[in-house]
Amino acid sequence: AARDARNKRVHVYAKFNVDSGKLPEFYGASCKFLAQAQADSGCETFDFQHELNWARNVSDEAQSLLLVRQEWASKEELEAHVQAEHSKRFNEALVAGEMLVCPPGLSVFGPALTLEDLGKIAAESRAANLAAGITVDFLA
Repeated sequence: AARDARNKRVHVYAKFNVDSGKLPEFYGASCKFLAQAQADSGCETFDFQHELNWARNVSDEAQSLLLVRQEWASKEELEAHVQAEHSKRFNEALVAGEMLVCPPGLSVFGPALTLEDLGKIAAESRAANLAAGITVDFLA
């Protein structure tokens, strides 16, 4: 039962390139949104992360990269969160306040792939490639 529940989980990564001059407004809107989002049904994880300074960082004097990392118990609960008034207000605040230097990036994923999952996918891909006359060495 626990594995079935894990298999239904949805992982969301939302990337925001925030105008450095708008950081106070972004953090203010985020504070309000975070508490409400974490209280949504099915929310397992919902946190904001700021990019660290490293050799290939995106953040600079003009913009700061922030990531919202989310985990939901199911796609249905994620959809309910997306349709919630607090989510709509947050998105509207970002647009109205011109807080972002580019559109946000959003990626949605299923559960983590296990070693067994990866092996099965590799075997299926290898078989499909062989059937199509394509030879690929995944371990090369």
